[in-house]
Amino acid sequence: MKIIKETTKAKLIELDNIQFWVKNSWLKSDGTLTPAGFKSYEEAKADYDYYSNYNALNHFEKLRETEKAILVNVQIELCNIEKVVDRDMWLPKSMVTNYKFVMNKINELFDTFPAGTGCCLAH
Repeated sequence: MKIIKETTKAKLIELDNIQFWVKNSWLKSDGTLTPAGFKSYEEAKADYDYYSNYNALNHFEKLRETEKAILVNVQIELCNIEKVVDRDMWLPKSMVTNYKFVMNKINELFDTFPAGTGCCLAH
């Protein structure tokens, strides 16, 4: 366990290549985690496991593929007007497993709709 960053109230810790924040009170005097600190680690590990195994192709229909990119169909629910619309989105093949990149691209799609339509991914 390694302390990466410290504030007056909390520490950013790295354990098993996973970084997570713990309150100072979640560390015992011998430097081990209390049950609350261990819970914080378990939650961070679960997120890490999910995001490290993420693949956009498991969530969206693949329409077309080129040498470097994949065209996927994204269904967007406009909650406030009770409508589902389809939008196509190109993803570089090298980025289909990058959760943050894919979510940023989806947010860019959401931004194309007028404010107040209540965009979310359709299930």
